[in-house]
Amino acid sequence: MLLVAGLVALWALANSAWVDRLLSRLVERALKRFTDLDVKDYEGLLHLAGDYRIAEIPVESGGWLDGRPLRQLRPADEGILVLGILTGHGEWLGTPDGDSCPEGGDTLVVYGRTAAIRALSERRTGDATAHRAAVAEQDRVASQERVRSGRQEDPYA
Repeated sequence: MLLVAGLVALWALANSAWVDRLLSRLVERALKRFTDLDVKDYEGLLHLAGDYRIAEIPVESGGWLDGRPLRQLRPADEGILVLGILTGHGEWLGTPDGDSCPEGGDTLVVYGRTAAIRALSERRTGDATAHRAAVAEQDRVASQERVRSGRQEDPYA
């Protein structure tokens, strides 16, 4: 009985927002004092919640993403922002422009909805139908989000 009570107490502490904030502050202070690391809560900063996340997508040789400029791939139309490209040689290309061309062995660091990221990472070469379906789905999701936020129009249109 004591073991079960202890496990329940540990579970409650582990899921407590108050304990999380306290431990985060303690860790941040320790890192500031004993290291020179730049400590940020990127999850909180980017409001990564619900269905949005940051992920890595490996670029497969001969795959959908291989050898095509981002301008042609148009990941933003699918609700995916490319934050950077880690080349197969270890070079980091931050905020790549439309002329950036990922190659097999590279890794894209992206931000977007989990389902959109998964669909893009699994897409086969030449599957334009999947791209059109992903764009339509993103339009539907963006429309729903605008309605929930009280905006009826796309501010970027």
